[in-house]
Amino acid sequence: MYPRDPIESQGLTLIELMITLAVSVTTHGRVSVDHVSYATQRRGDAYGALLDLATREEHYYNTYESYTDGIVAPAECRARAATSARAM
Repeated sequence: MYPRDPIESQGLTLIELMITLAVSVTTHGRVSVDHVSYATQRRGDAYGALLDLATREEHYYNTYESYTDGIVAPAECRARAATSARAM
């Protein structure tokens, strides 16, 4: 497996390439499955937040007959954002 002549040691053997390919494919498969589940979960969270915002806007419009000038996050969102910022 280990050549004595340095000229013969150029490149990789087929088995080394196949092992590298197998490890790469396995890693990619696991990472992509985790990413899809994470993205699906976050998409649901974002959808819920947008529905909540739309409901609040409708309530504000029905009360004051105008839309708000800006978006103010609810207290739980501000607290979650502050916690996330400290964790980084």
